[in-house]
Amino acid sequence: MSRNSKLKRQIKKKSKPVRKSGNPAHKVLETIDDGGYVYRMLENNLADISLAERERMVIEMGERARTEFPKNMEKIQSILKEYDPLFLMTVITRNALAVNVGSQGIFSTEPTGQLGRHQAELLQALVIATPKSEVFGDSIVPNPLIIQEAVDQLESAAAHYPFSRFDPVYLSEDKEEKSIRAIMEKLRIHTQAVRN
Repeated sequence: MSRNSKLKRQIKKKSKPVRKSGNPAHKVLETIDDGGYVYRMLENNLADISLAERERMVIEMGERARTEFPKNMEKIQSILKEYDPLFLMTVITRNALAVNVGSQGIFSTEPTGQLGRHQAELLQALVIATPKSEVFGDSIVPNPLIIQEAVDQLESAAAHYPFSRFDPVYLSEDKEEKSIRAIMEKLRIHTQAVRN
């Protein structure tokens, strides 16, 4: 038996660290420990907001996302036309799909930053959709600042897209309709995760 095998077994036996909420506004109301799992009930910070205020918030978030998302997409497309799109896609996709690996193996299969598989897939779709005749910088390699700008735009687009689907009409639906809509959104997110 090698020393590394023993070390790997010891690492597997250690419990995974509990992820703490980074939001200090989350107040734990109750904690239940049933062996290996810990359940925490958090205070609902939106419980005191009236329906009219919620509608206003949803309208504002939706409108902002519907204006920002197309801007993000246009900026990404302009970058793809000015610089080598395949080089850009290669660098960004590599960073999006990278995982942490050490001497004990893979630490996590989760993305190392905000950039994830769905952003890589979105960028690939944009590269494929960009006509070759519109690409002027086919042989121009983007510098790190341009690559970072593309990454920032992809992250912003990914953050704005779900909010662009917000509609205040959903707030006034009955409980059954809200449940159906919630299941549909969860399936949409799950399908994206499974596909990737």
